[in-house]
Amino acid sequence: MLFKIILMKFDTIELFEADAVLGPIVLTLFIFTVVFMCLNMFVAIINDSFRQAKDEKLDDDHMISYMFDRFLCWTRKVDSDMKMK
Repeated sequence: MLFKIILMKFDTIELFEADAVLGPIVLTLFIFTVVFMCLNMFVAIINDSFRQAKDEKLDDDHMISYMFDRFLCWTRKVDSDMKMK
């Protein structure tokens, strides 16, 4: 229901007809509050991911090799059992 309200996929006319002043104010306040909370959660998740990556400090060559191997497996150019070095 929260996502429907944020995406404006519900009948706002009923809300505006209930109270011409208070309805839009409450709706706007609700949308800003929910978007602010969702944005904070998104930033916190990204921040935590960056912190974990910084703490692990994987070697760039190792990461590039891993990404290349996964790409080859995804495109089925190399069997997943075969490991490239």
